[in-house]
Amino acid sequence: MSNPLFILFAIALLGLPGTLTEYALIPGKYSDFALDQQGNVIMADAEGIISKKDPAGRTLATQAYSNHGGNPQIDASNGLQVLVYFPSTRHLLMLDNQLNQRRLLDFNTLENYQIRGFGLAADGNYWILDGRDGFLKKLDYQGRTLASTMLAGAWLPRGKTRIYDDGQYLFLAAENDEIIRVLNATLNRLRLVNKPAGYWDARDGSLCYTIDTQRLVREGISHGSRRDTLNINGTNLQRFRVSGSILANSSDRGLHLYR
Repeated sequence: MSNPLFILFAIALLGLPGTLTEYALIPGKYSDFALDQQGNVIMADAEGIISKKDPAGRTLATQAYSNHGGNPQIDASNGLQVLVYFPSTRHLLMLDNQLNQRRLLDFNTLENYQIRGFGLAADGNYWILDGRDGFLKKLDYQGRTLASTMLAGAWLPRGKTRIYDDGQYLFLAAENDEIIRVLNATLNRLRLVNKPAGYWDARDGSLCYTIDTQRLVREGISHGSRRDTLNINGTNLQRFRVSGSILANSSDRGLHLYR
């Protein structure tokens, strides 16, 4: 007969599938959304209306930035500010945590960047991926380059790219690309990781999350191959974001919040 203590040890080591519970639905169509460190969701509609809701789905702030274009991209990984990039006008807005504008960076007045990806840096600056020359660059808010490395071949993502910086690792995840690129803080290239079907996010140290069919999969990128799976009850999973114990995903019905 198997030893019960050994079985409990194996369960603790490997983890068993769990179930996420949906506790809020925010109806609507959103071009992008993000979760901050408190689990609040920041969302943008196609017209550039930016809203912030708490984990219960209650509205905390709403601001209109339609004069900067439509279909913005959002990064809220820094708890004190929100980055919103408008590809059509090449405007990057820095908002406070109440969505008030604090700074506008107009890339049309800087070098001729062809921004293919962006994201907040762990030190409060930000990253861009310049599609013109294949450089990954850290810039300050005057547009000065603080660090850069050239990406080529398999290391150059294809398509719009999200850049995640947790202070120890950089993760580059491009839409319609089957590879996640992992660099360290000094821009040394560490790993090319095959990405399963679905969408990807990184908000838990060196772990990444993907959606594979109806499952949320958490898998170690840099420290082994630990893997946990959570079954998600729902249909038409599209994009998702993770922050601590909160998960948000989009569908045709709106934004679903789980924990």
